[in-house]
Amino acid sequence: MTPVAGVHFVQGDIEDDKIQEQISKFLDFNRADLVCSDAVPDFVGTRFVDHMKAVDLNNMILQFCDRTLRPGGNLLMKIIQGPAEDRLHKSILLNFEECQRVKPSASRQESAEIYFLC
Repeated sequence: MTPVAGVHFVQGDIEDDKIQEQISKFLDFNRADLVCSDAVPDFVGTRFVDHMKAVDLNNMILQFCDRTLRPGGNLLMKIIQGPAEDRLHKSILLNFEECQRVKPSASRQESAEIYFLC
């Protein structure tokens, strides 16, 4: 990953306590202004199963935000569109004032990947 001045990239499993500890150390045990997640699970090739695995991962990211993101902070999170998308959106709105669906222009039109900007 290309370094960006003033930005710390952490790549790892969000469920790994060591990764979460590493992030806390980077933050000097304070809370972050922004969580930016481009995470997707390992796909099995079945659209519904892949979607549900992605929703589970997104829920873990939301739990991570509860501990790591400051009140009023922002979240950018990749999601895989599918039947549980609206339920995920509603649960996000329990913790964020706004949540917009965003599809970058660089993303292929047929791709089921979009982002929630919260």
